[in-house]
Amino acid sequence: MRITFLIILIALQWGCQTTPLTERQQWLKAHASPLQHLAPHQHTHDLKAVLEIIGDNRIVAMGEQTHGTREFFQFRNRVFQYLAEHHGFNYFLLEAHLDEGLLTDRILQTRVPGPKELLRRDYFNWRAMEMRQNLVWIAKYNQGKPPGKRIHYWGIDMQECYQAINILLKYLQDKEDLGARAEKLYAPYRPYGNLMQMMTYYEQSPEFKEQCRLGVMAVIQLFEDNREMLIAKSSPEAYRTMRQLTEIVRQNEHLYGTSDVLLRDFYMAKNLKWIVDNAPDDARFFLTAHNLHLIKQQIRVRMPHIGVDEPIRYMGAQVYDDHRGTICNFGFATFSGRCNALAGDRIGVHELQPNAAAHEADLAASGGGASVIDLRQLPAALDELKLFRSIGLLIPEKIYPEYPLQLKLHECWDALVVIPETTETTY
Repeated sequence: MRITFLIILIALQWGCQTTPLTERQQWLKAHASPLQHLAPHQHTHDLKAVLEIIGDNRIVAMGEQTHGTREFFQFRNRVFQYLAEHHGFNYFLLEAHLDEGLLTDRILQTRVPGPKELLRRDYFNWRAMEMRQNLVWIAKYNQGKPPGKRIHYWGIDMQECYQAINILLKYLQDKEDLGARAEKLYAPYRPYGNLMQMMTYYEQSPEFKEQCRLGVMAVIQLFEDNREMLIAKSSPEAYRTMRQLTEIVRQNEHLYGTSDVLLRDFYMAKNLKWIVDNAPDDARFFLTAHNLHLIKQQIRVRMPHIGVDEPIRYMGAQVYDDHRGTICNFGFATFSGRCNALAGDRIGVHELQPNAAAHEADLAASGGGASVIDLRQLPAALDELKLFRSIGLLIPEKIYPEYPLQLKLHECWDALVVIPETTETTY
């Protein structure tokens, strides 16, 4: 692949000798701040532009153009570890299950685990060694530090809730008869609380789904009615966390019952706000999610392949509204290489495909190596509406192509991390 990439670069450079760069390409080239290292490294001078963009923001969000690109993970790890060591960032937030995250954080607070102990029940992409190595780094960082100086890990997602129900029932075991009552109330919905059962639940009758919804809501009321007793038998912190888990179950049932995919973004934003609101005043947060989830304002999404042409608010738009003036976000892009994604029920390698009509073509024509571009300075007149690569869990196909939507870069992210050639994550 390196030979292919060199040929592409040579061709681009040769083409530049005969075809002048457009004004937009010239701007991108002039404003690209080089990155010398992607993986964590002792030298940090090349992070100057990144740190200037971050400034004093309390929340730093970094995306990924695919869920299975090694270099995206590496660079996020590098920035997060630097911010944790030098700028007090002590919450690592991930587009992963909140309930599973509680179990992961308990490990990171108490001992250094083996990498494969972590995230075993989460999405396949987060089980990549590049992510697990960062969590092991967190565990090592926490060793010997008092509780107030440790880094905490949280998931913000609610696409599964079976672990939440298990944790809640365990918490209620010795709380009079509440455990038995909650188990009975959750019984109808409990078999459906994992992603594989989403469509099965959606296809159930309205009457059955209403029964499940009422049971889920009744458990929330059970917590509200017995709040003082539950706090007395545990602690205010434990009650607060368990009460949030009842919300995760409610959110999950709502999502599965309606199959409205944007509900997920809405609820992830709510869960992130809950974490921030309940953290110490001096806490600082590093958020990792897919590029699309981090888009910072409502945009008009055009996906002609599935007939979509409408305004959409992803999670990032709500997060920016909730934390205006204290957050910045980074999108990621590449234009050559491979990534991991699911092919059926197995992880497969996808060769990235070029597209002359996409933003990536301008980034490639601008030349250079890995860099960060401050999009806040990009003149609106130069930011064209173009296709942009976006690969989620699944290998692209006709129903969801590799370049599924058109967007303007500056409307989506404050900065763009560009890594010309990338490889797939490791397991």
